[in-house]
Amino acid sequence: MKKQKVTITTGELLQANDALIQLMQVEMPLSAGYALRRLINQLGPTMEAAVGSKNALVQKHGEQDQAGSWAIPLNKLAKAKPDLNELDAIPVEVEFEPVTLPGYIKGSVAIIVALEKFVAIATPS
Repeated sequence: MKKQKVTITTGELLQANDALIQLMQVEMPLSAGYALRRLINQLGPTMEAAVGSKNALVQKHGEQDQAGSWAIPLNKLAKAKPDLNELDAIPVEVEFEPVTLPGYIKGSVAIIVALEKFVAIATPS
C-alpha cells in the first residue's frame, strides 16, 4: 500500500498504541507481524511524544505505588481530567503505510476499531 499522511488526535494515537501492543501478542503470519512492526516504527517518534506527555500528566496528577507504577487515583481523576482531555484533543500529523491483516487473525473488536485508520482486514476470496 501507498504511504498516507493523515491528521489524527493524540487520543486516537494513544488508543492505537495500546491496540498495537495487544495485537503484537496475537499469533499471525510472519508477513503480517513484519508489516505491523514497520507501522510501529513509522509511528514511533510521534507515538513516543504522545506516550511521554501522557506519562508526565500521570506523574503530575497521580501517585506511585510500591512497585514503582504510576496511576491517577479516582479521588484525583476529576482534577486531572481537563489536562488529559486537552492532551487527547491535540491534532498530530502522521505518515505511514497502512497494513492489511489476514481476516482470520484472532483479536478483539476493540483492537481493530482502535486501529481502523492504520489497518485493513483482508476478506477471504
